[in-house]
Amino acid sequence: MWALVCGTGSEVLLRSNFFIKKAELPGQGAANPQSSQDIMVGPLDLLKWWQELALSWTGTDLSAKRLSFVDKHTPQAEDFQLLCKLVQARIGGLTDQAVAADLGTRIDDLCNQHAQDAAPDTRRYCFKLALLLERALPRKEFLSVISDRGEP
Repeated sequence: MWALVCGTGSEVLLRSNFFIKKAELPGQGAANPQSSQDIMVGPLDLLKWWQELALSWTGTDLSAKRLSFVDKHTPQAEDFQLLCKLVQARIGGLTDQAVAADLGTRIDDLCNQHAQDAAPDTRRYCFKLALLLERALPRKEFLSVISDRGEP
């Protein structure tokens, strides 16, 4: 009985809204020159605002950590085409062959872009390759595919 009373009471409290003001909206034609809308705020609005703020901070932090991780593990290759062949040979050992086939196609596209580029920046292409692998693979598989020794 107490759980029912407490649950219902908290729902009533959290879902309640308080009137702040009436906002006038611009009219839409001669038939309705002006309309108004009530501005209401409640505890769940505050909770939603706080949740969105925390998620935006977390997303930025996770993105920065991910880029730092990829930058740290991006190989310094002189020959990008050779690096692509090495990575393609290593992705053949992945457990999920559908992911391996998709990655093979995307790596081929990246190699073709590199070959067609008039003045390719090899470091940038290596970073693109590492980002491509990091997005598609778990960390352990990423490290085994991208590292020089083939192991984390």
